Amino acid sequence: MKIILSILIFVAIVYLWGRTLSAHQDLRVERKINAPIERVWEVMTNWSEQPEWRNDLNRVEIVDNTHFIEYPKKGGAIHFTILNRVRPTNLELRLSGPVQGTYTVVLSENSTGTMIEESYALTYPSVMARILAKLFFNLEAFTHQYIDNLAKEVEKEHPSLALSNCTDIKSVIKISTA
Repeated sequence: MKIILSILIFVAIVYLWGRTLSAHQDLRVERKINAPIERVWEVMTNWSEQPEWRNDLNRVEIVDNTHFIEYPKKGGAIHFTILNRVRPTNLELRLSGPVQGTYTVVLSENSTGTMIEESYALTYPSVMARILAKLFFNLEAFTHQYIDNLAKEVEKEHPSLALSNCTDIKSVIKISTA
């Protein structure tokens, strides 16, 4: 009986802790990749090829022209809907699944490469999703890994471009308390 009571108390404490965690997380990262904007756009919007260069994905299922599903190596499937796509500069996606929200990318080209500005506005709809995200998911690390993987893939066709020239400009994290 003591074991059951101890388990119930532990579960209650974890649940109450989860309720104190923010349901919202915003992140904006700006970064430069030394590659032409068209090449960056081509690689990042070719959903079916992403498991070949992203080390966090098992597979991507293309549903139709505006919907696809990512099956990550860790966690549940994430459904994406393309809300806005303006080649080669703007992309906005809606996410649904264990995490919900929007992902926005703005690309701009200058004489030294392509600036990528990625923005996430995420909501963790359940207490369990907040707890799991807090314990096992670092959005900033995920975003930097994605851009590192993107840069490596882009550079396959541009071997003179070095990943070391892929530089961070700014990362801004805002965790809402709502």
